[in-house]
Amino acid sequence: MKLKWLLTIILVLGVSFAACEKEIAVEKSISPFQDIMGSDVHDYGTYQVKITYVSKQTNPIPTLAFSSSYYPDMSAFKLYYRDGIHYGNDDIAVWSFLATPEEIKSFVDSIAPFPALTSTDTIPNPKLSFMIMRDTGTDEEKCFEALVGDADSYDLLYTLRASLDPSNGLGGALVDQLSQVLQVSP
Repeated sequence: MKLKWLLTIILVLGVSFAACEKEIAVEKSISPFQDIMGSDVHDYGTYQVKITYVSKQTNPIPTLAFSSSYYPDMSAFKLYYRDGIHYGNDDIAVWSFLATPEEIKSFVDSIAPFPALTSTDTIPNPKLSFMIMRDTGTDEEKCFEALVGDADSYDLLYTLRASLDPSNGLGGALVDQLSQVLQVSP
């Protein structure tokens, strides 16, 4: 009798714990590109950007990440990961650099004309995940993700490279290095 009672308590506690754990692990929705656009260059001081290789691979390929005031918090992006996309490179190696708010604004403004770089649609066989996170100063940050195909990878990396000031040597070198690793030459 005591054993049955103890097993019942353990079962109830286990189910309650599992229910609480499920509520904590809530996925957040991807924002449309328009919600990422800042109205002022100072808005871009709170942005984090990352580019992750998500296609088939035999060796790890570093993720490229940058922000303007601190090194990007990679764990913040995890709440926005899509099912079925492999973001494992984010946990292996991250090449990060600092960019000015002006550089980030220039980059975001420069990709606006490219539909493939501003769409949140899921595409077959994406090569890259391109995410921009904007801290809005509220509890709800905004996060945009474009899944980028092989043909559009050049436009993404070229636009990023062109948006960086020549004095941002580390940023330029890392974009060039990733372009070489991906065999995409901006």
